[in-house]
Formats: sequence, C-alpha cells, structure tokens
Amino acid sequence: MSTFIGIDIGSRYTKVVELEHRPQAKGLLNCFLFATPYSAQPQPGPRQVDPKPFWDEITRRVPWERIKSARVGVSLPANSVMATTLLVPRVAKNELPVVAQNEARRKMIPASTPEHIFESSLVGVRIVAKIPRFEVLVIRSEKHYVRRVLELFKHAGTSPSSIALAPCALFTLAPEEVLKKQDVDTAFVDIGLQSVNTSITREGKLAFFRNSSYGLQDIIQDLSLRLGRAEPEVEEIIKEMGIVEVDFDLKDKVAVAEEIMRQKYEASLKNQGASQKEEINLLELRLLWQAHIDRIVHELRRSLSYYKEQSEGRRVEYIYFLGGGCQIKNLVSLLMKQVGGQGESMLPLKGLNPPQGSPAQDANSTPIFSNACALALGLSLKDKGAAIINFLPWELKKKEALAARRLIILSVKFILVFLFSATSLAAFINNRSVRSAIKKVDSGLAEVKSIADALKNLNQRDKKVKLESSLIQLLIDGRPDLGAVLTRLVKAVPQEVLLTSVVIAKAGPSAYAEAPEAAGITEDAEAGAEGPEASGGQAPQEAYAAMSALSVEIKAEVFADYETALAVVARVRENLEGPPAQFRNVRASSLELEKISPLSADKALPLTLPMKRSFTVTAEIAR
Repeated sequence: MSTFIGIDIGSRYTKVVELEHRPQAKGLLNCFLFATPYSAQPQPGPRQVDPKPFWDEITRRVPWERIKSARVGVSLPANSVMATTLLVPRVAKNELPVVAQNEARRKMIPASTPEHIFESSLVGVRIVAKIPRFEVLVIRSEKHYVRRVLELFKHAGTSPSSIALAPCALFTLAPEEVLKKQDVDTAFVDIGLQSVNTSITREGKLAFFRNSSYGLQDIIQDLSLRLGRAEPEVEEIIKEMGIVEVDFDLKDKVAVAEEIMRQKYEASLKNQGASQKEEINLLELRLLWQAHIDRIVHELRRSLSYYKEQSEGRRVEYIYFLGGGCQIKNLVSLLMKQVGGQGESMLPLKGLNPPQGSPAQDANSTPIFSNACALALGLSLKDKGAAIINFLPWELKKKEALAARRLIILSVKFILVFLFSATSLAAFINNRSVRSAIKKVDSGLAEVKSIADALKNLNQRDKKVKLESSLIQLLIDGRPDLGAVLTRLVKAVPQEVLLTSVVIAKAGPSAYAEAPEAAGITEDAEAGAEGPEASGGQAPQEAYAAMSALSVEIKAEVFADYETALAVVARVRENLEGPPAQFRNVRASSLELEKISPLSADKALPLTLPMKRSFTVTAEIAR
C-alpha cells in the first residue's frame, strides 16, 4: 500500500503525520511532534535545521525503509512566501504559468530578484468588461528556503515529493458538503507562534493567502511585560487558564480599571505580611487579552474584506481555525463571536484512529497537525496539480514523474503478468475441464453407440423374426388341402386303373413359378433381412419357392392293350388338368410297346394284346 508523510517544520515544533492509502479510506500510521532542532549560528538571519537530530527524531518512530519508499511533502515557512491573484488573458494552459509569473514579477512588491522562485495555480475564469480572463494565484518564495529543504533530505539520502505552502492543501481537511457549494468559499485561519495566516479556498483551490507577522509569541511577550512575569510562566498560565470569562463590561475601561485596583487592594490586605508571590488578577488578564483578540479580529476582517473586494463580492461562510492558538481555551469561540458566521476548530485527524499514546489522541491538540495532515492528504490525491503548488525543482519533478511512470509501468507489467497467469491458469483449468467433458461425452457417445448397435441388432432380429413369421404364416396359409387333392385323384383315375403308389413331395424351385408378391411378401420385407443369413442362408423368394412347391407322383397299372392304355392315360391327364385347376404341368410317362400282331384279312384284330401295362403321372399341386 502507498504511504504518504506530511512534515510541517514550525518555528518551535515539527509536526509529522504518516498516512496509509487503503481501498476505502486513509489510515493513520503515525502522528507525533518534537522540538525543531535548530542549529546554532553566529550571525543573525533565518535559522537552519540541524539534519542529524531532525532525522533521529523522525526515524525513532518511522523506519528508514518506509521513509524512502513513501511520498513525503514538506511545508515552506509561511513568512517566506507572498501570494497575489492576477487576471491574465486566456492563453493555452501550457503557456499560462509563464504569462502569470511574468506579470507577477512586474507587479509584486518588494521587487523580484533572481533569488525568487514562482509557482502558479489556475483559480477560475472571470468576466471583465465582457471579456473572459483567467484568474491565477501566483506564489513567490526564495530559492534558499527550497535549497535548505533539499539539503535536509540530502542528508537522509532521499528527496521530497513536494515542497509546498501548506494552505494550498488545507481544502482536503474540509467536509465534502462544504466544498460542494460553488458560491460559498471557506477560510482557514492558522494562529501560530510567530504569525497569523489567513487562506481562502474556492472550490478546492487556494484563491487567497495572507501572512500577518503577529502571533502567539508577541502575545506572550506583551503579557509578560504587562504582568511582570517571565515568558515561560506566562505561557504556562495561558496553557492552564486560557482566556477566562468574566461578568464585566470590558468596554467601560474606567470601571474595569477601578475594579482591578479594588481586587488587587483586597488581595494585598489578605496576603499582608506573607512572602508568597502575588496571584494573577483574572480581570486584568482578561482585559489584557482583549487587546490581542481585537487585533486578531481586525487582521481577519481586513483579509476577508480585501478578498471580497478582489473577488467581486464572493463571500466566506465557513471559517476553520488551526494551529497552536486553538489550544488556548475560549479563544476560538471569542473570535467567532466578534467576527460572526460559522466557525470551529479544525480536527484533521478525526476518524483516523490515532496510534496509542500519540498527542493526537487529545482532540484539543489535533489542530496543530492540520498543515502536516493536509500535505499528506494532498499527496494522496489523484489530481496532484489541483492539490498543491509544488516548489520542487524541475529536475526533481521530472525524476518524480519518471519514478511515478516507472511505478505505473511496473504496475501495468505486474497486472499483465497476473492477467496472463490468471488467463493461463483459467485456460489450463478450462482445458482440463473441457478434456474431462470430452471424455464424458466420448463415454456417453460410446454408450449411445453400443445402445444404438444393440437397438439395430434387435431391429434386424425383429425384422428377421417378422419375415420368418410371415413366411411361416404364408406356408400355413398356402398349404394345399391334401384331402381334397386325394379325393380329386380318386375321381380322376378310372376304375380300370390300379394305383400302385401316390407320392406327394417337395418340388424344385423352378417347378413353381408364382412370385412371392402374390402371397403378400414385399420387397421391403425382403430388404429388412440383410443378406442371405437373415433367412437361414437363402433369399426370401428362393426359400418361399423351396418351401411352398409340392408335387405328386402317381404310379398305376392298367390291364389293356396298348391303344386302350394310351386312351386311359390320356383320360387321367385330362381329368387332372380339368377344372378345378388343382394340378399343373401334368406329365405322363410313355407306355412300353411290345411287338405288334399281324392283321387278319377277314377280321380286324387289335395290334397288341391286352396285358398289364405300368405308367407314371407327375403333376404340380397348385395352391
């Protein structure tokens, strides 16, 4: 997961906030502060931070590896920057920074020098004399402040991701419903040790910034001088008591002065002769505080009035207070009572679950972490340009962009490898499942094929049985009535003929010419039995002919001469061939002819003598 660290180097304390980017929200990993370790310097001027104790304090809570892998944002001192809002002609977005910065160099007071560095941000578009113009916020700082931050990080062997003015990212701490209002702007008032900074954001962009060189240090010094107490003692009194509430009209200065004198006199009488130190008069302390409250209110109203005039009537509805001044009891409520409107102390770590034992567990101390938390949140935004104005040198920005690009490329490669692996795994699993499915299908097809073969075999057997049944039924139906055949034979044979034998037997295939169609056997039935095997080795027609044709063989004797015997045989044939047609192809064997006798002259005698003559008659029995 990505880690973001915001470091706010203050005049007295350095505040550090470490956030972790999680899928649904931001998580707080670390939140701590320590006294800023300034190095001793012989000459007056801006103080420099001692790198070694600075990083020792941080690495006590955040490991080096996490610092180097995290994106780190560092704040510039508020007194090191100047901000102004300019109206410039509408130009291309890539040309806008150059145009705005050149205009700022010409207008800013004091005059700009080569040691100044500029950054800008587009605030919006404003119509001036019916001509649309860009409204741009230009911030100027000094190069040596940026160099000091870079040298501080160089000691740690790393570089920051941003060097920014913290108010540029304060909008990340405001509630979302406040930022969504387009016609209402939000002010952030940072009451610090050495200055009071007022910044106003418009739709998530810094539109105004003003630094007033007046802070808690000036208030402590003034109270110390007027109360005759040491500054550390006054500071402890402020931390402990805050701004006390009194039931007295502070506008009546004379009455307040008399009341203070009266209370002091009564206190001196009670402590007369005692060596203990005189106690602080609460009414006097409250009166002294009122002058500083009035000054802070004056500075705030002055900033709001200037912004309203500059922005052509836009108004500030919400005011959030942050910094060490929010820890002073009743200060924020008294300021809002005089300024008016809606306001409260900023609680930047609300809902982030601070680590156990961190100072952020005390809700009253959390406003001091606002700048550090805003820097960390600003780095975590997807649209980095809209979040912060970055004074990081161009070469480091390019390096940061290349690192981000490498990270994106690495992430894309990782995603591609993951997708390829996932696709390969899915293809492998699908292949195995497809193979298993194919095996199941093949097994099912084999089962279906075996069932189909069995059904085919059963169908063939069924057709064979049906064919054989039809043939048997045909034979049964076509079987001749042998009783009628024998009766006909008896009637067909004359009385002078002696039957010696009658044989009825099967005839050959050629002996019977009736087609099987005549008996109801169709070609389809014949084709149902595939091959001669279906009918026991014979074709259906041949089997029918072999089983259906019957013939009769009659052997007989007659006692007569040759001519009479021929007439008898002829008469037997005629009787068999005559109606009803029960016999076909009636054939008779030839009679044996003996030697013929001579004829007498006076009397005709037969040529042959009467004798026993044998003959055979064959015929086919018709159905």
